[in-house]
Amino acid sequence: MIMNNWFKSLFEYLKRKFWKRREESQIGIGRKFSPDPQDKKYTLPDAPNQIDRQFWSTPPAYDQGGSAHCVAYAGARYLASGPFLNEPPPFETLYRECQELDEWPGNDYEGTSVRALFKVFKKRGLIAEYRWAFDATTVINHVLTSGPVVMGTVWNADMANPTLSGYITLGDVNEISAGHAWCITGADRKKLNPDGTTGALRAFNSMGDQWGDRGMFWVTFGDLDKLIKASGEACVAKQDATQKVE
Repeated sequence: MIMNNWFKSLFEYLKRKFWKRREESQIGIGRKFSPDPQDKKYTLPDAPNQIDRQFWSTPPAYDQGGSAHCVAYAGARYLASGPFLNEPPPFETLYRECQELDEWPGNDYEGTSVRALFKVFKKRGLIAEYRWAFDATTVINHVLTSGPVVMGTVWNADMANPTLSGYITLGDVNEISAGHAWCITGADRKKLNPDGTTGALRAFNSMGDQWGDRGMFWVTFGDLDKLIKASGEACVAKQDATQKVE
C-alpha cells in the first residue's frame, strides 16, 4: 500500500511537471467580470434540504478550443442539462448575442459576462428571471434540489491542471490570470475528498473530453466558497423554462 501511494505521488508530480505547459495553454480566457451591487437585490434564496446526492443529466464534454467563448459553452450546457432540457443555439451565436448585451461597448474584445448570458436567456424567452448565489451553501442546496449552476470564477494554471483523482486545486486565487465560466451539474455531500474534507460538486469544463475526467472535475465545498468570495459568480434561472430554443 505504501509503495502504491509512492508511485501515485510520483506520477502525480511528473504529470504536473511535464504536462503543465500543454495545460496552461488550455486555460480558459473568456469570462469578463464587472461587479454590480444591484445583484444583491436578486439573491437566490437558500433551500436547506436532506438530499445527499444529485447528478443532473447533461451532454458529453464540449470543447471551446482556443476561443474565448467559455461563457457561451457554460450557458449551452446549462440549457441542455437538468430537469428541463433545451436545445441550445450554436455556440458562436450565443457568444455574439452575449456581447451585444454585456457591459462593454462594441465587440472588439474577447470574452463576455455571465450576466449577459442570462440576459440573452431572458431575451429569448427561456427564463423569466435570474438569481445570484453568494456562498457555497446556497449553490450546493440549489444543485441538490433544483438544477445546475453557471459559475464565473478566476481560473489559473493550478486549476487548469486537475489531479489524478479529478479535483481542481486553487493555487492563489488572488493572482488572477484569467476568468473562466463553467457549469456545475451535480453534488455529493458525503464524498470524501483528498484533503480530508467531505462534500464535493461535479462540474464540466469546456476543454474537450481529454481534459480532466472526460471533461469533468470535482471541486470541494470549501474551495467553491473560496472561488465565490474571490470575485466569483454563481447564477441560475429563477424559473426554469420548458420551451425549446428556436
